[in-house]
Amino acid sequence: MDGYVFSILERRYFKNGEKSWDDLVERVSSAIASNSSEYQDYIFLLKDFWFLPNTPTLSNAGLDRGQLSACFVLPIGDSMEEIFDSLKLMALIHKTGGGTGFCLSSVREAGSSVGGTKGVASGPLSFLEIFDVATEQIKQGGIRRGANIAVIRIDHPDIDDFISVKLNRKKFNNFNFSVMVSDKFMRALEEDGDWKLVSPYNGSVKKVVRARELWRRLIHNAWECGEPGVLFFDTINKTHTLNKAGVIEATNPCGEQPLMFYESCNLGSINLMKFVNEVGEFDFNLFRDVIFKAVRFLDNVIDVNYFVDKRIEKNTKASRKVGLGVMGLADMLVLMKLKYGSKECLEFLDKLFKEFSNTAWRASYEIARIKGGFDLSDSFVKNLDFQLNGSRNATLTTIAPTGSISILAGVSSGIEPLFKLRYVRRDSFGEREITHPLLNKIDYDTYKEFLLTYKDITPEQHLAVQAVIQKYIDNAVSKTVNLPYNCSVDTVNDIYVSAWKLGCKGITVFREGARRGVIS
Repeated sequence: MDGYVFSILERRYFKNGEKSWDDLVERVSSAIASNSSEYQDYIFLLKDFWFLPNTPTLSNAGLDRGQLSACFVLPIGDSMEEIFDSLKLMALIHKTGGGTGFCLSSVREAGSSVGGTKGVASGPLSFLEIFDVATEQIKQGGIRRGANIAVIRIDHPDIDDFISVKLNRKKFNNFNFSVMVSDKFMRALEEDGDWKLVSPYNGSVKKVVRARELWRRLIHNAWECGEPGVLFFDTINKTHTLNKAGVIEATNPCGEQPLMFYESCNLGSINLMKFVNEVGEFDFNLFRDVIFKAVRFLDNVIDVNYFVDKRIEKNTKASRKVGLGVMGLADMLVLMKLKYGSKECLEFLDKLFKEFSNTAWRASYEIARIKGGFDLSDSFVKNLDFQLNGSRNATLTTIAPTGSISILAGVSSGIEPLFKLRYVRRDSFGEREITHPLLNKIDYDTYKEFLLTYKDITPEQHLAVQAVIQKYIDNAVSKTVNLPYNCSVDTVNDIYVSAWKLGCKGITVFREGARRGVIS
């Protein structure tokens, strides 16, 4: 373990008396295991980086009132009481290391009347500024700056202000912005039709615009500064396994976890590179075994978790959603001599993630036979390749970006391609030159044909990888299409529209050089 990784452990993860990775693994395994057999399984998973849970679990497991979940979604209602209730909850969640997603769609538009007074509403963005300032003052669990996402429907009257506000690089630096887009809007876009902007306060039509003009502004701003991203409302809710229980209107900060209001979810990721043997073959039997152990780990987290609010505890335990994902996908492809986004790559990923999903569900059903199901099981809808009776969890799979934990494991993040083989990283730890760890494990000349970085991969290949994986993921996929600085606005348009047509639940892009202060 190099000095940079150890410094991350010291600043973000080690607790009193811990001096090594083994110390941390023992604490976390002891806290999550319900018996000695599980304890040994979890030691195995964590010690050699077969699987890692999300940062709050690594940091807080075993502590008094240890909050272990990474993902939360909260409403921002249309009253002072509701707005400041969510502000308080955000502060408590950030304090313990979680990230928050907010839906602004119910907040009345700027300029509308305020009932019972002669006042005029200031609109959702004015209230969001309070959340942004509060986030600036609260580090997540003392280990990182708070993370948020703000989501608004594309028919909200303040949509123009929302999609443009991040052009000001000094505003909302603690928020990602995404627009919730319906199939109805996308059809209006295809047909060059009109689009109604509707007041959430009284349902009146405030303005009628051309869908293509609104979309073009959104796309241009995404090209200019990387935001807003887009979430596809109907795709998310049609595939929501609890769509009979409620509607999903927002996600966690990186978009991989759509949740109903006052739900939380804990995540963990399997290190795909570990399953490739010396001759470049993938060990599916070992993969299945690790999935079973990881699902049991994540399900146990729900029971030992400390919840900062009774509503969040009730809803989380009612659905028992977990998010098992992966990291090191790009490294795995290199070792298997598969080019990222190629036909052969996509065929293997289809096989891999079908097995990933089916095995995770089998694990959940096995746990349910012993511990029982979840409270909202009557609302459960899930199409599987096989028939099982009664699961433990409403969702099981998620593809998260795995920022910190992929650094700990020494692998590529999530399902992203290699960023660069060597680069300068700038973060809260300072500035340093990074060489991707895979280069220290392989003969460069043997694998150089397969050492593709994001610049070697077309937008179509990015989307193809995301789409083939999304087919088998219960929640969503966190994926950014990285683009060269000189790409056109039309390229971004094509990516966003194609993502909808391919069945992705959301999409973001980032044009190199569009923002300062990022990895170079």
